[in-house]
Amino acid sequence: MRGLKAPISGSISNKLYQPTAGDGCVLWLPGQDDPQSATIRDRSGKLNNGTIAGATWVRNSKGLQYLSFDGDDYVNCGTSSTIDFGWTTPFSIGCWINTSQASGSYRSLIGRASTSAGLLFSIWGTKADIFLCKTYTADSIRVYSSNAVNDGVWRLVFVTYDGSATAAGTKVYVDGVDKSTIGIDALTGEFKQTDKSFSMAVISGWNSYTGLIALPRAFNVARTAAQIASIYRQERSLFGV
Repeated sequence: MRGLKAPISGSISNKLYQPTAGDGCVLWLPGQDDPQSATIRDRSGKLNNGTIAGATWVRNSKGLQYLSFDGDDYVNCGTSSTIDFGWTTPFSIGCWINTSQASGSYRSLIGRASTSAGLLFSIWGTKADIFLCKTYTADSIRVYSSNAVNDGVWRLVFVTYDGSATAAGTKVYVDGVDKSTIGIDALTGEFKQTDKSFSMAVISGWNSYTGLIALPRAFNVARTAAQIASIYRQERSLFGV
């Protein structure tokens, strides 16, 4: 499969999610083209390639390539309308993570923001957490998982949003299981990015992330619990879980 260097024929490609026509995939970053590449290629067909800033490539024993972040690294996937999710736009975002700092505060995994609204999928302590902000002072949705993320362990984290105006339409999954706890917050302006971009890992100051991120993906539909559980079952052996 292009973008991956698999020493065992078919061992990776047969276990990875593959975009199909009509499934809503708008971002799919399964690997690298070149060990020295500063670009991670989008295989969704939407050409939302990521420019790597600081993050380094890692290859595991299965031949899978992913990125390591040391706290000030990020990947910028641009400002295409295909990944410009809004307040009423259904979406799903997921990736495999292996964090080195689950006891810390906010660390961004995937985020997109402007000066008036934003989306941030992050790790908060030992929880997977999603902010969806209509403004920075009110109308924000926050949904997070139960304590299910810990250091040195690979987890598949996913968030889905059905486009409704209530937190009940937002779900957070860990390892294919719905772990959602709902909270409604009025933010005070702390989550502001002047760059309206959807990046695989928006890392700046307070939301720095240290650890590994693999197989990030995004959809312009709310994936079902069964679909997310299927992805987990299909890919878990690549991470030894």
